[in-house]
Amino acid sequence: MVFEALGECPPRTSIVDRLSFLSGCSSTLGASGPITESAFDYTISKMKREFGFPMLDAHTIIERIRDINVRLRHLGRELPRIVETRASEAKG
Repeated sequence: MVFEALGECPPRTSIVDRLSFLSGCSSTLGASGPITESAFDYTISKMKREFGFPMLDAHTIIERIRDINVRLRHLGRELPRIVETRASEAKG
């Protein structure tokens, strides 16, 4: 979707920057922080409508990210934070 909007290939930005741009949280592809859960849900739904993928819904993707992070924490690592989930908003 970023490629269509900007004609950019290959992307020079991170997944967080691209999702932030696509969801409307950022008007440019500059450095971004995590996007809101509702913006992530909107973007995933839009991608499913327009492209037929991803096959999973936004909530399932967030759950999978959490599951992967639980396993990675045992190795002292984590995935980059893409979505500002309600649970993490309540903590911080």
